[in-house]
Amino acid sequence: MGTKHQDNLSMTDDEIRRRQRSRNIAVALAVAAFVVIVFFVTIVRMQAGIQASMGG
Repeated sequence: MGTKHQDNLSMTDDEIRRRQRSRNIAVALAVAAFVVIVFFVTIVRMQAGIQASMGG
């Protein structure tokens, strides 16, 4: 566990920023995927509700 702490100390500012940026991009993509899934599930459920109310 001590080596991980030492690795962080030896990283340059550019390396730290690069890791943070890649982590931020991964989180943004995960959030975007979640939003898309929720959107499509909502559309499907709304369509099913409309068809049910029309007697279909």
